[in-house]
Order: sequence, then structure tokens, then C-alpha cells
Amino acid sequence: MSYGYGLSASLFQLARAYTVFARDGELIPVTIQRQDQGAIGQRVISAKTAQQVREMLRLAAGPGGTAPQAQAIGYSVGGKTGTARKQEGKSYTNKYRAWFVGLAPVGQPRIVVAVMIDEPSKGVYYGGAVAAPVFSQVVQQTLRMMNVAPDIDVTRRSTPGRWRPNWRVSSVLAALDSPAAAATWLRERVTGTLRSDSRAVQAGDGFVAWPGAATDGRSFVPQALAAGAAACLVEDDGVAAFGFSDARIAALPGLKAAAGAVADAWFGAPSRQLGIVACTGTNGKTSTAWWTAQALTSLGQRCGVVGTLGIGEPPLAGPGAAGGPGEIVATD
Repeated sequence: MSYGYGLSASLFQLARAYTVFARDGELIPVTIQRQDQGAIGQRVISAKTAQQVREMLRLAAGPGGTAPQAQAIGYSVGGKTGTARKQEGKSYTNKYRAWFVGLAPVGQPRIVVAVMIDEPSKGVYYGGAVAAPVFSQVVQQTLRMMNVAPDIDVTRRSTPGRWRPNWRVSSVLAALDSPAAAATWLRERVTGTLRSDSRAVQAGDGFVAWPGAATDGRSFVPQALAAGAAACLVEDDGVAAFGFSDARIAALPGLKAAAGAVADAWFGAPSRQLGIVACTGTNGKTSTAWWTAQALTSLGQRCGVVGTLGIGEPPLAGPGAAGGPGEIVATD
């Protein structure tokens, strides 16, 4: 049995585990019987940690995550997918179990929903494709029946998980048409480095911003300019709503998808000088990546890690992020 399949849990156990995140760090007992009094929980992690994990789960269920189909109209959601082969005897089969476990609304969770599909038979078997849509429908209907007020403005969404207002870029802004053009525009203005976090911007830096799952990076452009940003590159779609009228701001259509190419051109294609080891699979990716990096380091081969637990060289690493550090940070 390969690494990662050595542990097992029932769907009920997974649902109970998520009460830790829903209850700000408290694990609560579960029952199939209605209780007149609220459950008394046992604290296992801090409230701050639980809230941070909820934001990570929100990203996983958002655009660019593994389960955008988990999103529910009117309610913010967060959760995690799972896909695993079924074992029969001493070998694996081509049969699968797919699941999605999550909570909603993310800010103040009222429900935890766990969905498991045993042996999906429509040709698709990933949790994000077959279990997440079921989660979405259950969350939507359940929260409405519970009279929970929506926490997302549904008038701003034309498709689930993506905001596509029908606005055009302001004629005041420079309109760029390619990652190469964007890199050239930045190079002519920026004397520092590129940042995707406005809090890290220093005088002379360039700030790159696009809409995210939880917040729109473009709302932090004024903060970046106030910190001394020499140029701000933003997503074109919907930018007119922000009323930008500063010559230091330019717009590029599809910036999120193009951010890697922009950063590659700006930093001089650093990945061409690197040897890369990629770890993929259902479970155990993070552990395997760190063990590999530590082994290479011990053999005298300088090696860094990019992943959810951190960015840097073993044994130290900077803060991590759900899904990795982002294109700008990774390339830098």
C-alpha cells in the first residue's frame, strides 16, 4: 500500500473533524439525535488558527482551486476535495471514491457538509467534479431552510465562482495586450521588485493585482501607491469600477493566468537555471516534498521547497499559502 493510503476515516469522522474549523478551534461531539442544548466542545487549536484554515478552505473552493463547483449562490463556502482508488485484496482497482467536505458560510459557519460518492460511473471521478456540486446544492438549500442570511452579493456574479461585470477599462489607463508588453511597461518604471502583497510594497516596487477568491487585489492599489509603488499592473476585466485615473496603473486582460509569464519575463526566466522535482498525488505530497528536499540538502545539493507549509530551504521556510505561494513570489 503506497504512502498516504495507510490512514482511513469514515465520512462521519471527517465531518466531525471539520467542526474544529467551524467552531473556532473546538472539537464537538456529534450525534444523529436532535439536542435541545448546545454541544460543549474541547479546544484543540486556537481560534486564530481555525480562522486561518477556513480562509485556506475558501481558496480551495474558489476560482483556481480544486473545487470551484462547490460554490453556492449567495453563500461563501470552504472545503477540501478527496479522490482515492479503491483497494481490493493486495492491489488497487480502477474504481474510486470521491468526496468533498466543507462548511458555510465561511465567516460564521452554520453547517458542515460531507459528501462521498462511491464508484462514480459517468467517466469523471475527481472529488471536485462529482462530490463538490452535490455539496453546493445541499448548502444552498439547507441554509435557506435555516433562514441564514446570504453573505455574498449574488447580483455581482454572472457564473458561480466568478465575478464578471460588464465594464470596460478606463481610457485613462494604459491597456496592455500581452505578458511581454506588461513586463516591458513595468521594466520602464520599476526600480525595485514585483510584489503581489501590497503590505510588502516599498518605494520603487511594482504591484500586481487581480481579483481573488476572498478579496480583489485591485482594492489595495491605493495602499500600494501610498507605500511608494512606481507602477501597478491590474486585471483589465471590471477595472473601470475602481475609478483609477493614475498614469502609474496599467491593465492586462487575463492577468491572473498571465502572471507567471509576466514574472518570468520580468525576472529573466530564472526557472531555466533550475532543476525541478514535482511531487503529485492524492495524499502525502507535502511530506514527500520536504523529505526529498532534506535528502538532497544533506547530500550537498542546495534545494528549496515551494508548498503549503512554507517557501524556502530546509530546515527553515517562510510562510506558506494554500495552493502554493503564487506566481510572483515563486518566480522571485
